[in-house]
Amino acid sequence: MVICLGVVQHTPNPELTIKSMYQLVKPGGHLIFDHYTHSFSYYTKIGTMCLRPFLKRMNPNRALKITDRLVKIFFPLHRFVKNYYLIQIILSRISPARVYFRSFPQLTEKLQFEWALLDTHDGLTDYYKHFRTKKEWKKTLERIGVKKISINSGGNGIECRLEKPITN
Repeated sequence: MVICLGVVQHTPNPELTIKSMYQLVKPGGHLIFDHYTHSFSYYTKIGTMCLRPFLKRMNPNRALKITDRLVKIFFPLHRFVKNYYLIQIILSRISPARVYFRSFPQLTEKLQFEWALLDTHDGLTDYYKHFRTKKEWKKTLERIGVKKISINSGGNGIECRLEKPITN
């Protein structure tokens, strides 16, 4: 079984990445991966859309310092409005910080901050960020010869589960 979560969309050529990984799967084995898909939420995050083009090309140490400052500024604001759904939605469109107060309320304050820092940095500095639809992946997977394909919404956008047939 080959499992690749949160990676393929960040490679220079996701289709080639999957083709190479599928070759590693033994007959009867499985390949599971997730991939970003287009979303209204992503394209309406003003803070991210404005900052990412600059930060992803910046020296990594400098970009991390800037990301750290941004999270230190916006994290307390997100914490303050975490119980006000509409205000949180509006803030998340402006703020570049990614927070998980609503998704994972059981996390400690420290973990909430660490996840926010990690995911904000990842979202603002990843050089490649590809988006594919279910239909695009189905077509690509059929083209490389995959017969058993399951594509569902989930994870980072869509989750693809492939099974390599047993050959006689």
